[in-house]
This record gives sequence, C-alpha cells and structure tokens, in this order.
Amino acid sequence: MMILSVFLALAANQTAAVQPTGATVLDLSINEAGQVDGCLIVQSSGLADLDKQACQLMIAQGKYQPATDLVGKPVRSTDRLSLAWTTKN
Repeated sequence: MMILSVFLALAANQTAAVQPTGATVLDLSINEAGQVDGCLIVQSSGLADLDKQACQLMIAQGKYQPATDLVGKPVRSTDRLSLAWTTKN
C-alpha cells in the first residue's frame, strides 16, 4: 500500500490567501518495477495547477508494490487514485 504523504506538499504550495478544498481523481500507469510512469486526470479539483502538481508528484515519487502475473512475474498495472484535500491556515 502506498503512503500518500507526498500530497501534503501540495497544500503547502498554495498561497496563504487561498484556502481551497477539493478532490482530484487520477488514473495512474504503474510499470513492472512499481514506479508510476503515467498519470491522467479523470476528475479535476477545479484548480488545474493543483491537479497538474498531483500528477507530477505521483510520477516523481509514487511507488507501488509491483503487480504480478500467475507465475509471480512483475507486470504493468493501473490504479485509480482519489484525493480529497483541504488546506490549513
């Protein structure tokens, strides 16, 4: 199971004057090594920059345990990730 702490950085990047709340849904492509190598925004939070940063962070830092086939060989996989977030003062 992947820890999603990388997304705490997204809230820190928002300006203090803006206190957005939203949700982003991403479709992720995961390679045989468990690294995220593709990201598609399927539902926007309403803030395009935040959605784009979420994809960039997942590609840069997202890590999964690789999926395997019936004989245990690592294979490509996909995951749909829903992120609900809010910023704090």
